[in-house]
Amino acid sequence: GRGWVAPPPQSKKHTIDVLVDSLAGFVFGVGLVISGMMSPAKVSGFLSVTESSFDPSLMFVMGGAMALTAPGIRYVKAHTGVHRPKCAYNEFDFPKTSKVDQNLLLGGILFGTGWGLAGVCPGPAIVSAVVNPSIEIAAWLGAFLFGMYAHENLVA
Repeated sequence: GRGWVAPPPQSKKHTIDVLVDSLAGFVFGVGLVISGMMSPAKVSGFLSVTESSFDPSLMFVMGGAMALTAPGIRYVKAHTGVHRPKCAYNEFDFPKTSKVDQNLLLGGILFGTGWGLAGVCPGPAIVSAVVNPSIEIAAWLGAFLFGMYAHENLVA
């Protein structure tokens, strides 16, 4: 049979984790570039449902992402019994409740408003900051980071 195998040293595990996460981030970034989600004009066209400039193509991008992600999350939950994959050092952040409260609604409204006004959401903003840096993206990322800080440290 299979004998006991010692786990890799912590430093090697951390290196593997960083490489796996970096590869996943790179593939995600390439997907954002190919799909056009880095273009605020494309996002604005998607959000302009009642205008002649409406561009539904991002619906297929998001639908494809959800079609791949949902079964993966379900598999991890069902087969591991834990919310932590073996190939990553970060835990999955599954919601602890399905309750819709005022914080969730306010967060959704703020996120949607920011996305609609700027045509940028976090993933494409980070990729844009690397691929095509600008003062606008830097300002957006600053506001985003402040919002994360405020949520963790200023909101009760």
